[in-house]
Amino acid sequence: MGALSNSNAEALLTDCPDGTSSAIADFYKNRSILITGASGFIGKQLLEKLLRSCSNLKKIYILLRDSRHASASERLKHILSSALFCRLWSGFPDFESKIQVIKGDVALPDFGISDEDKETILSEVSIVFHLAATVSFNEPLRKAVNINVIGLQRLLEMCKQMKKLEACVHVSTAYTNCHIQDETIMEKVYKPHMVSPKQILEAMKWMNDDILKDITDRIISSHPNTYAFTKAIAEQMLLDERDQLPVAIFRPSIVTASVREPFPGWVDNMNGATGIISAMGCGFVKAMYGGKHKLSDLVPVDLTANVLIAVAWHTATHRAADEVPIYNFTSGTLNPITWKEIGECITDQFRRYPIENPFWIPNGYVTENWYLRTFSLYVEVYLRLLGIDLLYRLVGKKPRMLRIHSRVIRMVKLLEYFTSRQWIWSNDSVIRLFHSLSESDKQTFNFDIQSVVWKEYLQSYCLGIRQHALHQNQTTIPRAQRVLQWIFYVRRICLFGASLLFIRLVIAKAETAPRLWKFMTSMFAAFLQKMPMIARAS
Repeated sequence: MGALSNSNAEALLTDCPDGTSSAIADFYKNRSILITGASGFIGKQLLEKLLRSCSNLKKIYILLRDSRHASASERLKHILSSALFCRLWSGFPDFESKIQVIKGDVALPDFGISDEDKETILSEVSIVFHLAATVSFNEPLRKAVNINVIGLQRLLEMCKQMKKLEACVHVSTAYTNCHIQDETIMEKVYKPHMVSPKQILEAMKWMNDDILKDITDRIISSHPNTYAFTKAIAEQMLLDERDQLPVAIFRPSIVTASVREPFPGWVDNMNGATGIISAMGCGFVKAMYGGKHKLSDLVPVDLTANVLIAVAWHTATHRAADEVPIYNFTSGTLNPITWKEIGECITDQFRRYPIENPFWIPNGYVTENWYLRTFSLYVEVYLRLLGIDLLYRLVGKKPRMLRIHSRVIRMVKLLEYFTSRQWIWSNDSVIRLFHSLSESDKQTFNFDIQSVVWKEYLQSYCLGIRQHALHQNQTTIPRAQRVLQWIFYVRRICLFGASLLFIRLVIAKAETAPRLWKFMTSMFAAFLQKMPMIARAS
């Protein structure tokens, strides 16, 4: 096969189904983009999609800070080595030349960037995507305010100096207004009913950390955590300080693995829903407290990135000068699925395609019985893990199961707020945006949440967790299936043994007890003798 021509390569990358032009891709042509938070889950997907489907863009500047173990440039190389970028490497190997790292940190004044880099941004950037945030739900309030609120404030000040700015999209969360549960959450900014952005920023200047820690619960009021609270404050602050900037607010709900692009099931972290799903797959979590028939709200990360790209285009080309458009990107009302259905599907998938060396049999479910959930998490699972840690000690290994269990408990507690409640969001802006696209753009930048088939999606999600988040090769699935089969046998032995013990203790004085006991023990012995043959057959 001959080499691809430039036009053919471009068609391959942009995914235009019939070679027709794309209004969105044309808009990004020869424009430069700034992305904060490009190292995050959504940020990576956004970066890949822009480079693949808007390949004629001029430059993407990404704000990255040095980590303890790698420089900003080294971090970029690590990001680009992800399987996420495999289509780009095969179809457009020079795409890296389109990316320029800006060494900086949103937690620092002026992002801590050099004068040279600042001048480049101010003179070149046309579109800004602000994704940088601390996504830890229980971050100390000062840190959450500094990154989620003051970081946005610093960005707005920089945007006001940009010579070519056409659109700035701030990524918030659909849960900024999660205290509203009895009515539809509209696509508008709700004023904080306890403290204003100005008050919270003033408080950060004089309150010490001990005082802040003591009064955090009162400050965040009806919000479940500092993340949702600071995102709500940031939205109000944006309205107060935007002047005439061309800004938009984008609110996704729970962002999960990709449904299509660049391939189904891409996910590279263990945050939020992914962490709980993987814990269920490993057997660390059985029951979560929540409403079985309450609607969940998951949105795939590739659809999320597509909406972002379209929002920036629409903000630059259609926005009225005095408005701040807000986009709620959620799935619950448009393509509903309950937590019960998700639990059943995850259990089925992880039994078909088990994780390597699972701790126990996958059996995740949501229950409305608080006591059943507590018994499962704190007694049933805990005792099994304690037994494994004791075995580790006996063979001279360092016990680690109970440490994992404590982390899982913290994660479960944080997410149970969302599984035990249900929200209804207005999606009018997202629906109108999708209908405004050309047929070509609807396919290239598809974000139709109704097109997601949940059962198929959750299968690819579970396989994606296994391969990309846990780094387990798919060729190990047959072995994992045999290991899981042995765990089923162990479970049956334990249940059978417990039944024998019960019979021995309860009916020991009955006349038929000796004969019944002999029959039961002989059945047990016969089962044990057959186990090796069963294992070989499997």
